[in-house]
Amino acid sequence: MKYILAFLFIFAIILAEMIFIRHERRQDSEIRKLRDELNLLRAKTENNSEAESFTRNCLTGEGQNYLAIGNSITLHTTCNYWWANCGMAASEPSKDYFHLVTEELRKHNYTVNSCVCSSYVWEIITHDRYEALTLIDSYLNENINIITIQLGENVSDLSNFESDYTYLINHIKQK
Repeated sequence: MKYILAFLFIFAIILAEMIFIRHERRQDSEIRKLRDELNLLRAKTENNSEAESFTRNCLTGEGQNYLAIGNSITLHTTCNYWWANCGMAASEPSKDYFHLVTEELRKHNYTVNSCVCSSYVWEIITHDRYEALTLIDSYLNENINIITIQLGENVSDLSNFESDYTYLINHIKQK
């Protein structure tokens, strides 16, 4: 009986260790994927002619400079499961919220300079979300009049969400 209990105890330890190792490997793999994606997005942002064009075209007089920061609801590129380069859930590009806000601004101001900054990576990073803020920095400048932030649907861990969101807003205000 003593040997059976010892065997069962050792077996339980080995099984628990195997489960833990498998979990750690899966988690490490996910972290590597997220870091690779973040690095890819950083590279895109560093050579981002759209951000440079937006900043260069920012109006200093009459009119509005509008920046929309968000996830796929704000902008999703065409792919095998999405048909257009616009915000998801829109029936056509002119009906996503970014284009609707831009059009409403044009009704009240003759000139509107607007741009979309996709920042869904901020949502899916649970730890160190501040790293993703470098992706929006090239879009930010002192001439922006209106910024909308549409992030949250893809957040799976809410433990730091409120403080991270506050940090995001303060970061944008500083810039």
